[in-house]
Amino acid sequence: MVNNAKLAITGHAALAPAMLTSFAHITGNNIPIYSNNKLNLSITPDIEVKTRNNHLYLSGNMIIPSASITGKQLNDSIALPDEVIISSNTTTRLPALQLHSNFNLTLGENISVSAYGLTGQLSGKLNITGEPGQATAATGEVAISDAKLTYQNQNFTIENGSLIFAHSSLTNPGINLTATKILALSNSNSKAANLQSSDINAAIPTLTSNANNTIIKLGLNVTGTLNTPEISFFSAPALFNQADILSLLITGHRVGQLSDSDSSGLLQAASAIGAS
Repeated sequence: MVNNAKLAITGHAALAPAMLTSFAHITGNNIPIYSNNKLNLSITPDIEVKTRNNHLYLSGNMIIPSASITGKQLNDSIALPDEVIISSNTTTRLPALQLHSNFNLTLGENISVSAYGLTGQLSGKLNITGEPGQATAATGEVAISDAKLTYQNQNFTIENGSLIFAHSSLTNPGINLTATKILALSNSNSKAANLQSSDINAAIPTLTSNANNTIIKLGLNVTGTLNTPEISFFSAPALFNQADILSLLITGHRVGQLSDSDSSGLLQAASAIGAS
């Protein structure tokens, strides 16, 4: 038992030279299954595992009560194989098991992420399905809350963010994310100088502009999929074009106010996120 972890397995199995049949019911609580410097993961399973001939069936429910995802890169991954090879030191070799999966995965209340400059809490529920020869698919949504993003030395608040799975690949979900930051722009240099404070305050009720500075909210929306994201920018109130918003988000200045080094950095940032 580790940190009150409990695991119970009941079932039966029969093994013949060319046949494997079995049934197992796996239950537990807070079982550690994966741990390194990038990912610490525990699960609470209620899973049935069946085999018939050379087919393996995985069904039931699995809760991830706690997980910690850290590091700049997450190169390691956990994937369900299409085939499971069972062999021994004897001359008899059992055929590959064809995996069929259909189970529910629920993220608990203690799932934290701190990677790629992103920090926050994950939650959600997915139905995971897979058949031999087909990519594992998921249906459901994973959301992030209490989230912050640091990019190009700039800090952003993630107002809403989710990965949407519509019987789609685990590695290419849909994206719905809005990240924002608040800037105080000098009225002597900003297009916002022509606005009345009441206009600003109507858009951002919790902030106040003054004679020297105008408070503005800038942000980006990310939609599309993880492999082909679509990015657009906005300001509240709507004052700037897309190029100026990106420039303000990354450098704190409009395009026309950039130095050569700032312009180079902006082009690199735009290329990195697929903006033009």
